[in-house]
Amino acid sequence: MRLRMKRRPCNLAGPIISRLRNQMNMSQERFVILFQRKGWDMTRETLAHIETQRRHLSDFELVFIARCLKVPVTELLPKVKLNEQVDDMIDRLEWSMT
Repeated sequence: MRLRMKRRPCNLAGPIISRLRNQMNMSQERFVILFQRKGWDMTRETLAHIETQRRHLSDFELVFIARCLKVPVTELLPKVKLNEQVDDMIDRLEWSMT
């Protein structure tokens, strides 16, 4: 029997990006075309990996995506409690993303 290890997410914004894109009634293919028109050569597979947290995001990419979604960058990140310990916050965010 082969045990599968739970992988850690590579980003926190992916599920939020997916939700906002879906709220705009935009397919991944249409969203990628928007990126390409604005100068970012991205594939649908790359977007899928971002949305499923299997790809890291740079700060530049996060800003670019926020502009395409017409939202502030902060809306792409989960809410963080100010007095929360870092390890507790990471655990909480990882559980909320699964």
